Amino acid sequence: MTPSDNKSASQAAASPAGHPTVVSNHLNALLAAWTASWRADLPAAIELVLAPCPQPLHSPVPAPMIRTVLDGLVQRARQSIGDRSGRIVLQARPSEPGEDTPLACDLEHPFIELSVGDNGPGSDAPWPNQAALGATLAARGGYLEVGHRTSQGSVSRILLPAVSQERAQRLRAPFPAHILMVEDEWTIATPTKLFLERAGYRVSTASDAEQAIALVHNQRPSIDLLLTDIVLPGMNGHLLLRTLRADLPDLPCLFMSGYTAESLNNLQQGLHRTLFIGKPFSSEQLLTAIHSMLAPAGVAGNLERP
Repeated sequence: MTPSDNKSASQAAASPAGHPTVVSNHLNALLAAWTASWRADLPAAIELVLAPCPQPLHSPVPAPMIRTVLDGLVQRARQSIGDRSGRIVLQARPSEPGEDTPLACDLEHPFIELSVGDNGPGSDAPWPNQAALGATLAARGGYLEVGHRTSQGSVSRILLPAVSQERAQRLRAPFPAHILMVEDEWTIATPTKLFLERAGYRVSTASDAEQAIALVHNQRPSIDLLLTDIVLPGMNGHLLLRTLRADLPDLPCLFMSGYTAESLNNLQQGLHRTLFIGKPFSSEQLLTAIHSMLAPAGVAGNLERP
């Protein structure tokens, strides 16, 4: 590992929980840094062993989120051992969906398994944040399994979606941002909102222009980007942007539509800091467009359908 690798790992490990930092390019380096911290807090009678994966592991799940869940699992393992001497083993490995995948887990693609095992007799102590952390992890495409008993003790697992290093970088929000998405088709709005939140964005939704205007005027949220369909019930997306820009003159906007950009050019005249993406679009095309809109200088142009 190079010095720069160590630096990036320590920075990611120390990132605040609200920052959408993606799991480092060096998940093993993060685990090593975290393990050193946990060892310092454990009694001398409890050994903590890290079994890292020999190959690089990459996931779009934020590193602070993984750290929070692992903090809880290491603490539960310590409670399982109690006042005895014991051993905690943290293991990381790539995995594929199969017989060992929990039935409640809907991961259908390669994933990363992080397990925390111990050789203690077990503990019935409640984990108050378990349900909330499990739900948060599930919203990011992961899964949490706590306290499975084995003949040697107990083991808990975190399953994380796995991606390539290059794709992990593309699937992250470059910095925190609040997106207002206006889309009347729930079959598009729901998965798009979930995907963008997994990437690290905060997303508010409205099903038409009237709801969007009311949200902005009544709640006064800080909106960094308007993501809107062009054809909406009532006021269209172009008129919505013009209305919102009366109060937010520099609001960037990414238009979505099943129509071609050329057929909508007359509606878009005079609008700066806008971009068009044609439906259907891939998740990576959407993120590329959003990232370009949120770049310091902004980008105006068109992204045609694939």
